Amino acid sequence: MKSTIRLTFSEVLLGIFLLCLPLACSNSGTEPISDLVPLSGVWEAQVLKVPDPADPAKKIDLILEGAAYDLSILSTGQFTAVFDLLLVQGFEAGTASVYGDQITLTPVSPPGSVMSGTWMLEGDILFIEAIRSLDLDGDGTPEVIPFELEFSPREFQESM
Repeated sequence: MKSTIRLTFSEVLLGIFLLCLPLACSNSGTEPISDLVPLSGVWEAQVLKVPDPADPAKKIDLILEGAAYDLSILSTGQFTAVFDLLLVQGFEAGTASVYGDQITLTPVSPPGSVMSGTWMLEGDILFIEAIRSLDLDGDGTPEVIPFELEFSPREFQESM
């Protein structure tokens, strides 16, 4: 006597789920990186200084000009950044790494140039001095732009 095994769609789906469960529960990429733990959180820029295009010896603070820049760093090595200045808006996500006082933010989505520099925590204020290559004038040649950033922890208001 020949027996036939018949499975319903939900039983097949459950089987696939159970087979994939060990892979989904892997610790790979979810363990905190000890050097990033002090930087993990959501940071709101209070200062974002860049060279003044009219006089590169002077610096302008884009936050005082109405910009907003938020940086979120996870202790697992991921970051997201959101920039907003009038009609110029940007979002990027990628990997964050630190080695001593050196920090590197490497955008993955969308791909972009690396921001690298030094960081320091003073109380709950995060200071970053970094450089990044950006084509600000649209001529196809990126210029190296130095940044001075000062962040405070983002304050969240509870919704009612």
